[in-house]
Amino acid sequence: MKRTPIKRKTPLKASTKRISVKRPKRPAEIQRHWDAVAALRCCITGREATIHHVHGGSMIGLLERSAGKKGSDWLVIPLAPELHSIGGQAIDGSMGVKAWEAKYGTQLYWLSITADRIGVDIFSKAGIVRPTGIPKYPTGEHA
Repeated sequence: MKRTPIKRKTPLKASTKRISVKRPKRPAEIQRHWDAVAALRCCITGREATIHHVHGGSMIGLLERSAGKKGSDWLVIPLAPELHSIGGQAIDGSMGVKAWEAKYGTQLYWLSITADRIGVDIFSKAGIVRPTGIPKYPTGEHA
């Protein structure tokens, strides 16, 4: 017995509903801060920058956060993509925080420079006391 395919009288309609993930809206003050930091350009190369949330390395002990959670949205520095997340020299890429800080300087140093350049006390905004005597390079890591 040969079967014939069933034919629909009306075609199936494509769903027009969009599924979206609701994220909490970023406060306008934080967005303005991020825009100001990104506008500074990369703190190392002077090229166009993305914002990098500081973590690990020189920030250990200063930031109170649990594993896998990013720190305060106030604690960001401007980095060119190749120093941030793309390629062999990227802090969030294959280079890693320790080697990156030994080569380019501590994140804490660059965070301090960034705060001075934009004229905002980002340390107090993040709820921490600004450290004094911030070294550019990790102790004993740079000649």
